[in-house]
Amino acid sequence: LAGIKSVEESLKRTGKDATINPIRNLPGCYRVSYALQPSAKISVVIPLKVNIQPDTDAIVRVIQSCRASIAEINIVSEYALDHATRNSLEQLSDSFHVPIKYWAKETPLVGSVNDAIKTATGDFILLLANGCAPEEEGAFLRLAATAQFAGVVGSRIISKDDYLISAGIRIAPSGNI
Repeated sequence: LAGIKSVEESLKRTGKDATINPIRNLPGCYRVSYALQPSAKISVVIPLKVNIQPDTDAIVRVIQSCRASIAEINIVSEYALDHATRNSLEQLSDSFHVPIKYWAKETPLVGSVNDAIKTATGDFILLLANGCAPEEEGAFLRLAATAQFAGVVGSRIISKDDYLISAGIRIAPSGNI
């Protein structure tokens, strides 16, 4: 209880709106969920490895989990997408009214990813591996809420049994980890 009280006092002192929940099986560790502005928009960036096509099923799950919050989806590759995949992405874009941009340059992938990030229109940028999609609605919005006070956030991964698999990463705008 002292740990929760300390976190509550810190949130109150800094004027941040958040909820605090203890993490089961990790005494003294808490999940802090910050309130996210309802109008916040997320730009999704999905880099693709050599000659890999995007997982359209995962893209649908991403859109469905936070539809109103997606500014655009940027798919980045060193190679062109096949015709069928491009048509499928255009249909997804039209069906869900979410812009899906495609970046294909014969440059190193990291350069194209940087270009996509520089032109992103969202308040937050979500860098996803191809095929990555949330298991529950609002998962990415909660991640974005954590990112409000950091430069970069890597997802904390917790098993269905509430065991910590990865603590994630948080890099402050100053560059401190």
